[in-house]
Amino acid sequence: MQNAAFCHGIEEIFPESRDREKVEGLFSSVDVKNINYYKKSNSLEISISSDKLVPAQLLAEVEEVLACHFNLDSVHIKIKFNIDRSLDCLIEEYWESILFIVGRKIATSRGLLSGSECSLKNRNKNLVVHLKTRGAYLLKARGCGRYMEEIIEEAFSARVKVDFKDCETDECMQNEYLENKKHEEARILENIILSTAESKPAKGAKRKSRGKSRENIIIGKDFNDELIKICNISQDSGIVAFQGDIMEVDFRNIRENRCLHTFDITDYTSSLTVKFFAAKKDADRINERIKEGAAVKVRGETRYDKFAGEFVIIASDIVQVEKQCRMDTAKEKRVELHLHTRMSAMDGVSSVEELIKRASEWGHKAIAITDHGVVQAYPGASIAAKKHNIKVIYGIECYLINDSCQNAGGNGDRQKLDSYHAIILARNARGLNNLYKLVSLSHIEYFYKKPRIPKAILARYRDGLLIGTACEAGELYRAFLECKSEENILEIASFYDYFEIQPLGNNQFMLNEGIVSSIEDLKLLNKKIVQLGEKMEKPVVATGDVHFLDPDDEVFRRILMAGQGYDDADRQAPLFFRTTAEMIEEFMYLGSEKAYEVVVLNTNRISDSIENISPVPSGTFRPSWRERKKK
Repeated sequence: MQNAAFCHGIEEIFPESRDREKVEGLFSSVDVKNINYYKKSNSLEISISSDKLVPAQLLAEVEEVLACHFNLDSVHIKIKFNIDRSLDCLIEEYWESILFIVGRKIATSRGLLSGSECSLKNRNKNLVVHLKTRGAYLLKARGCGRYMEEIIEEAFSARVKVDFKDCETDECMQNEYLENKKHEEARILENIILSTAESKPAKGAKRKSRGKSRENIIIGKDFNDELIKICNISQDSGIVAFQGDIMEVDFRNIRENRCLHTFDITDYTSSLTVKFFAAKKDADRINERIKEGAAVKVRGETRYDKFAGEFVIIASDIVQVEKQCRMDTAKEKRVELHLHTRMSAMDGVSSVEELIKRASEWGHKAIAITDHGVVQAYPGASIAAKKHNIKVIYGIECYLINDSCQNAGGNGDRQKLDSYHAIILARNARGLNNLYKLVSLSHIEYFYKKPRIPKAILARYRDGLLIGTACEAGELYRAFLECKSEENILEIASFYDYFEIQPLGNNQFMLNEGIVSSIEDLKLLNKKIVQLGEKMEKPVVATGDVHFLDPDDEVFRRILMAGQGYDDADRQAPLFFRTTAEMIEEFMYLGSEKAYEVVVLNTNRISDSIENISPVPSGTFRPSWRERKKK
């Protein structure tokens, strides 16, 4: 019925046109499962299923037609194939489409993956991609393997592990490659010199005045071309302009008076390599500014480097720019109530100063500090709060044990209990004092592998505190996940002052490990928590479980996790500090009103109920004469 209505709508919208042929050709042969429009991002998501393979190129064309016709920022068609054939045959037949999809998102993968073949080892479902060149490390570093795994899982409901295998080369081939590369670069240099000479103004021609912007020019001239995302640049893009942060830099002399400069650049949608030639006399000046971490805008021409196996940008103009930072432009800002600093040992990445500074720059009125069981970040947080004029909410993420069922109550009994995560926030000075007592007791009296707090002890010192359910490791989330009875869930929930829900990406690992079967299951768990909050009239708040400042900082946490032996260290959850708009977008499946409530309204209500306190009283406190006399 939905398909018939959809196809009828196509006839109405696209009367007798080539666009209609494309759209109708696709949707007449598939089942439309779901259509979602996201107002905040002005995007459309269409879920379909098919009993035959549909080329990814056709999906891309239809996405473009729909986006253009309805004036949308983006359209994403999610397709699932229901085909009774072996997975290796399906992947082999769909391989060109997989490469096309990867190439659209990670443009620099196109050359490296061109001509590649794949083979599936069914025993461990390991998909080996055999390259025609050498670039396995680069493909892995740019996340191509993980993206392929996601494509295959979405299309065929099957999990595989992708590995890249370089083409084997001997020393003779390597020497030939280097020699040919040298000749190719010399040829490109000649072309650049010729085109530069042709474009120079005639002698005596009037030059435009140079303002302050000249100071930022590294080579060429300043420009105001429209900047595009690197992920949208392809080998056939011609002259392009883009902006990003410089990563690796290389420099070498190729002639007596000429140098070749090369650097990798990323805008965090993708990455590519930029090359340009300059006079040796300018090398020192250029090298001072073309360095790792610098932000630049580049204009140049895309050219395929057959020796490197990828296209590069031959730059004509490079201008240094200020680094672009994400900003929170929402009129009403949210408050982050679950955040870790470097004091969450071997887990948090960012400093408390960086996090508080960012919250202040974004116009947030408060931010919570909730490290794992410790309070060492408080002094630095207090200093940063005064410096940046923002309220800090002092708390911890504790390891809670439910000792109510233990009769003996001894340490031996408690050590057998599982611990759950919970958030504790200090509402006032008394609450802060009680929080300090709990932290001390957890390390001195109840420590077992981690500083743990029995529920009974938390209840004793609860005055002035707010207790939240924390993340998926929290007691309430686990109860829903384990399908406990409604009576049991209500009893667990009654202990907490507010409930937490978090972005779906935070719990993606549960899908990867087979704990849940789909993204819809993760959405359903959050919806159940929201419904419980409504039923019990307790606030539900959306928190980020922040472990690092910006999305690209995940690489530092990846290193921390790998050092501790985590198998999934390369699959980092997106635990970055989100803006209000980014957070609302994460919860649009709850409906726009409910998303705004959990992200903005409820987080601010909790923040407003908490006093602005200092973790350490100001002044000095030497003993009085009477106290010394008593002693």
